[in-house]
Amino acid sequence: MMTESFAHTDTVLARGTSVVVRFYAGAAEAAGAEELTLPLPRTAMPLGDFVDQLPGMVPAGDGSAPSMERVCARSSFLVNGTRAKRESGVINDGDRLDILPPFAGG
Repeated sequence: MMTESFAHTDTVLARGTSVVVRFYAGAAEAAGAEELTLPLPRTAMPLGDFVDQLPGMVPAGDGSAPSMERVCARSSFLVNGTRAKRESGVINDGDRLDILPPFAGG
């Protein structure tokens, strides 16, 4: 598991190392946003490591929305419009990550 920290978000974003994350349905509810630009600690990293750290990077909700951990555990992912597996996908600087929770109970 990744041990790098996102504590220096402003510094990382200033370097331009970031990912645009788009949240859909329950993921948007959990994140409190439909889209966020989030830091990437290096120019490329395993998708699973980024997703594992995602709950710590989005604003905490008021408890009424599903938790980001729960949403990420059940979601599908698209990197630049192409389906990516959490276990084998890679996210790079400048990529767009779409988080798609199950729709209509699926």
